[in-house]
Amino acid sequence: MRSNIMRTLPLTAAAILLAAGTAHADIKLFRSPSGNINCMYDHSPGVVECQIPQPDRPIRPKPRDCKLDWGGNFSISRTGRTQMGCVGDSLASPDSRVLPYGQTLRGDGWQCTSRTSGMTCTNSQNHGFEISRRRQRLF
Repeated sequence: MRSNIMRTLPLTAAAILLAAGTAHADIKLFRSPSGNINCMYDHSPGVVECQIPQPDRPIRPKPRDCKLDWGGNFSISRTGRTQMGCVGDSLASPDSRVLPYGQTLRGDGWQCTSRTSGMTCTNSQNHGFEISRRRQRLF
């Protein structure tokens, strides 16, 4: 069930961002200064999701039922463990807010910090992920 949700989140984000009056939409996009890591958050379910295109080496094997891209999509909610997603859409957008290196963006029960070494996102239970093209770590 979770993988189906992760497949639809980017599509939902795109649909909302393209709709009229998006200034008050719950879904927001941000990225690392290099543009290598793209993220979105949704206040409604309290989820933050980040993508790295074409990771050097995914940390988990691709599930047999995943027919889309694998290994570069990570998400957390306010509580619980990090999820990896099987996705077909990109979160990259020219409208994404740049999260400067050394800065932290806080949401409802989560936070993400941009560093030159990658993006680290954690939730209120100290679960999360640290990702870059070279390395992905779940905790």
